Amino acid sequence: MMRLNPIVMLMACLFIAHMSPAQDSLCLTDKVSSFPAYFLDKINKRTSGLEAAIISKTERYLKKVSKEERRLKKKLFRKDSAAASQLFPDPASQYRSFQNSITEKINISKSKEYIPFLDTLTTSLHFLEKNATFLNNSSVQQSLLRINKMKDQFQAAKELQRYMQDRRKKIREQLGKLNMLKELKQYNKKLYYYQAQVEEYRTLFNQPGKLERKAIDMLTRTKRFQEFMAKNSLLASLFPQSIGANNLATQTALPGLQFTSQVNTLIQQTIGSGPNVLQSIQSNMQQAQSQLQQLKDKVNAMGKSDEDANMPDFKPNSQRTKSFWSRWELGTNLQSIRSNTWLPSATQIGFSAGYKLNDRSVVGVGMAGNIGWGKSIKHLVVSYEGVGARGYFDWKLKGSFWLSAGYEMNYRSAFNRIEQLQTLNVWQQSGLVGISKKYKVSKKMKGSMNLLWDYLSYSQVPRTQPVIFRFGYTLK
Repeated sequence: MMRLNPIVMLMACLFIAHMSPAQDSLCLTDKVSSFPAYFLDKINKRTSGLEAAIISKTERYLKKVSKEERRLKKKLFRKDSAAASQLFPDPASQYRSFQNSITEKINISKSKEYIPFLDTLTTSLHFLEKNATFLNNSSVQQSLLRINKMKDQFQAAKELQRYMQDRRKKIREQLGKLNMLKELKQYNKKLYYYQAQVEEYRTLFNQPGKLERKAIDMLTRTKRFQEFMAKNSLLASLFPQSIGANNLATQTALPGLQFTSQVNTLIQQTIGSGPNVLQSIQSNMQQAQSQLQQLKDKVNAMGKSDEDANMPDFKPNSQRTKSFWSRWELGTNLQSIRSNTWLPSATQIGFSAGYKLNDRSVVGVGMAGNIGWGKSIKHLVVSYEGVGARGYFDWKLKGSFWLSAGYEMNYRSAFNRIEQLQTLNVWQQSGLVGISKKYKVSKKMKGSMNLLWDYLSYSQVPRTQPVIFRFGYTLK
């Protein structure tokens, strides 16, 4: 009979709890057997997807920067042909040569970038490879291979960033001599957004999925994994130590670092151990922070150096580094409509989908439905009173206030057939402009209040209300 490893059983139970009920004929062993493949498949898809994204982004960036250097070469050639030929010999072949040599730089590089979840995931797979005999080791090794390939791409991107920063510094120095620094603006933009995109990929990977987070959480509850993690993770290699079960005396201190007990002893020897020690420490910290702020002000007063080229000389658009779908925001809002001779009072419920062009502007579309309430409170009748289509644009003015504009068409009566909506002259038009106030409700939700003027309301029959107030919510 097959012997199930306790660790795999523990993780498999978690997986089974999150899966939908299977067929009755599916036995426990089959369920447990499906867990490793599913878990490793999740890891493989995620790492291979990020690896491909980094490769694609790097290739596009190098094509753009090669084109930009050819443009700079033409500009510089008009003023100093010798400097142009020396600084820009052949941008395309230069970057191809760099790409060919970057693999050797990664292999001989001893420095490793620390990404918390990547470190935990890699160490977890090594632990399962050695301890979970029920797992297929070849599948684990395949996942580790994909992770290492992704690591190489992160490292390659890091090497490229260093190379481009050095190259930008050389170009900046040469163009500065000829008063041509403004020509470097597009070059700086491309490098900045490439760095920001790679950082976005790193952040995305450092946010584990629900299954990964739960599985690793279950592993961390086992003592054997805790000991393995403390000895074999990348973080452990950065801070090597010999850990006993409950023996702090076996720890090996790094030069320049002290244990908590040593720091506590030093504080007691310097300040004392009376009841006013905490107040004394806080007072000294405030003085130190004040002196540090004065030092920062002096440094800022000296102005920027050439090394400050890493700081963008333009206002970055953080939306450019996000994926297409993450730039959308879904929303809903409510609006009350007064009754008149032809129409009852109603509530218009709208739904919208907005795309963030940048940090200050959103363009979107939406639709709405009208619910009628009757002529008055004495004649309360719930009815369906038509539909509407919307298009809108929001532009940030200042703080939480936005300028809003939109165009809407509303069919303000009930209909039984779709063909009734094809007659455009029965649709009422609205041209809206006004101010919106947006405020934070929670981490993933924000509220909005809109005060709008319908400048087309005066020409509509029946005439609609010119001033509109709406409130609603948007999911980020």
